[in-house]
Amino acid sequence: MANMSNSFCQVDTPPSTKRGVSSFSLVFGTGLVAVGVMMGLNTLGLLQVSIGEVVSTWWPSALAVWA
Repeated sequence: MANMSNSFCQVDTPPSTKRGVSSFSLVFGTGLVAVGVMMGLNTLGLLQVSIGEVVSTWWPSALAVWA
């Protein structure tokens, strides 16, 4: 009992497959959340905004961010 091995408790973990967050997914996710918040506030009557108007006004900015 003096030299007990704990080999049955050891677990071989695979190498890490976690990848970093790309800038595209970060911008896309942030934009998606922003559109959702605007739609929610519009539904509650706290913000009067047309999603189509916002998209038609700001689409060149989306191209600049993507580039």
